[in-house]
Amino acid sequence: MECKQFKYGIVKGMNMIDVINAENLLAKGYPGINYLFIQLDRADNQKVIDEIENCLMTLSPNYIVGVGKYQGETLQEIYAKDSQYVRNFLYESKNTFIKRITKYFLEGALGEETTEIYEMLEHKRVLKLNQIINQLNAADMRLALNLLGPTRSIDKADGKIISTGTFEGCPFCGKKSPAGEWWVRFYKAYNGNHIIVCHHCKKKREFISFLAEQRGVSRKTILYEIARLFEVDIKNIDISDVEIEEKRESNNAEIVLEKLKLEEINIDEFGFEDGVMHPVFFKEFGLTKSDMKKYDIKYCGNKCKNIILKERICFPIKDLNNKIVGIVGISSRAEHDKQDNYKRECMVNRGFMKSYALYNLNETNDIHEVKELYICQYPHQMIRLKNKLDRDNRAFVAMMGQVLSKGQLYLLYKRFSDESQRLKVYLCIGDADEKEYSEINARYLNQLGFYYIDIMTVLDMDKIELFDEAVNLIVSIEPCKQIYNKKKIVVHDLDGDEYIDLKNVKDNFYI
Repeated sequence: MECKQFKYGIVKGMNMIDVINAENLLAKGYPGINYLFIQLDRADNQKVIDEIENCLMTLSPNYIVGVGKYQGETLQEIYAKDSQYVRNFLYESKNTFIKRITKYFLEGALGEETTEIYEMLEHKRVLKLNQIINQLNAADMRLALNLLGPTRSIDKADGKIISTGTFEGCPFCGKKSPAGEWWVRFYKAYNGNHIIVCHHCKKKREFISFLAEQRGVSRKTILYEIARLFEVDIKNIDISDVEIEEKRESNNAEIVLEKLKLEEINIDEFGFEDGVMHPVFFKEFGLTKSDMKKYDIKYCGNKCKNIILKERICFPIKDLNNKIVGIVGISSRAEHDKQDNYKRECMVNRGFMKSYALYNLNETNDIHEVKELYICQYPHQMIRLKNKLDRDNRAFVAMMGQVLSKGQLYLLYKRFSDESQRLKVYLCIGDADEKEYSEINARYLNQLGFYYIDIMTVLDMDKIELFDEAVNLIVSIEPCKQIYNKKKIVVHDLDGDEYIDLKNVKDNFYI
């Protein structure tokens, strides 16, 4: 095989195969494929993009896998002996770079059409597994609940579960039933899914979603584990009768939200150091060392192995169970000369979908009755605002952008729907030019049943502690038009690819 060499970048003149398989490229502290994908995402020069894509498409079969039971073998060698391992393990890897190069390999080796067909068949298989599992009886579900508990050990070689914990009592109220009795009972919902309800607090959850939430994994992972538990022949199940529902678009009478379970991430790659912070953090962001400790803010310095977040001030994003599901990094220096720190570009770790998370939402769990909700654009802005205005019954979140996504709207509805008709919502911006974005957000929130919404433009953050006494001097507050046209709310569960009409769900057990 001809040894092709790169013509551009820091790898100019290097053998392409050597770069793909480099464990520590040019002693920079990161693997070669990480560098290639990051450059591919960042490059503006079409020649550079074409060179990297051609390299990945043609030479991905030569990539040497460094994890799992086939460690040390190339993708081509592994595929020849165990194609399902490539499709079901490497293609679904939590390591985004391994997943992406496997996708290039499958598209190059089998053709794009074949890969798309495989993804469709896999999607149908998951839907079929959901049907099969929902046909099991309550006794089987109790067994699954007992064996697939919230803690488990995994064999790193093949990914199999070695041991699991169990739910000794309700994870919501903490109560346990007397010996010989279950704290939970099962029944079927209108759509055929198994529902669990606690005997004590009466909390309801769809069973598969409950296990996925408690375990911090995807719905698909739980379905496969239950299928293996009851010895379902996953590879040979009949999916001929499975139909994939077409994407449902919002109409004038309804609003479609999105729900996606984000999995916990390992933060070791970011090389965070406690107590280390770039001076810009204190000088320009107006935050303190106590803020750094309170909000677990870090700086990605020289020890950071993640190129995207290196030299950025990083804010961990947690779900409602306080698990870190992503990292948002803000540059410690202006992206452009005329761009102030308020508008700094937010970067996220590879694989994190910030559209399905809200910064600081987990902290609102500790507020007994929320009367005011402040929705900011960026984490550092939210922290400063919270430091100035924090009172009892006030909640603060940041959307990490300018417009609330369908996933973020779902999270707000899930957390605050019981208080929506009396809750005062402030959409906080730092520039009057961004008012149009707030008006969009206000319209969406109004359609979810949030009635009292104001746009709050912060004029002087340093004086905002006087907010309660001199509102007009410090901030500009403009009430949004109250249109009171709450729509029918439909949730698209992306884990199970099903649409749930919340109006038809008794007690909203789904959310």
